[in-house]
Amino acid sequence: MTARLRHPMTFLVLLLAAAMLVAGCGGGDDDSGDSGGSGKSGGSDLDGKALFTSTCGGCHALDAAGTSGSVGPKLTGKDLSVDRVRSQIETGGGAMPPNLLEGEQADAVASYVSEASSK
Repeated sequence: MTARLRHPMTFLVLLLAAAMLVAGCGGGDDDSGDSGGSGKSGGSDLDGKALFTSTCGGCHALDAAGTSGSVGPKLTGKDLSVDRVRSQIETGGGAMPPNLLEGEQADAVASYVSEASSK
């Protein structure tokens, strides 16, 4: 118990990071349909921007999506390829768990982030 008391700030930071991660892990099941039109991937009805905002925006800042998360890296100005984003979604890393989105949802977010991150 004394070890935890010696580093209360570290414990609080880790607790806050875990809470933010859990808060950003929801929203993948939202099938409300229209969400403004921008961010939709090629032949899919899925809205990459809406999926990114609800699933990833709690941790990642992306100006085009209006998100300001600070747990994961800021994505604005990174010029990320679709394949790179899709791979990161699959493998996760750091505080990001793997496969928060799968299939067409992951494809839609990867396409959106690739386009929006280069702005």
